[in-house]
Amino acid sequence: MEENNKLKILDQLYEIREGEVEKNYISKYGKSKNREKIEKAEDELVNFVKKFIKDEKNMQELFNKINNYELKVMEELCFWYKPYYKAGFIDAVLLKKQIQEEIIKNKSKIKLKNLHKKK
Repeated sequence: MEENNKLKILDQLYEIREGEVEKNYISKYGKSKNREKIEKAEDELVNFVKKFIKDEKNMQELFNKINNYELKVMEELCFWYKPYYKAGFIDAVLLKKQIQEEIIKNKSKIKLKNLHKKK
């Protein structure tokens, strides 16, 4: 039950932070270089298709199908973002706990060494 509550909290945290990273990056650095490459590739695709399809209706239908395909691919990618986010969050918490335990263990060893030196 506790594990389920932790995952719900991570779901909520993910929902809150979902678009933050991208917005912060864009405000700080502008569009990513990959975004520019994507836009260029899209323009090249449109211009290439226009050579073969002259009918506007067929052209629009093709672009609708391509857009639908892209949407489905993005849905699949986005599906995996949340589990990766949760795994990374949990790994960070476990790592922090492990580091704290090592610090406590090392402090205990130092105290023991100091006790032995005093005798």
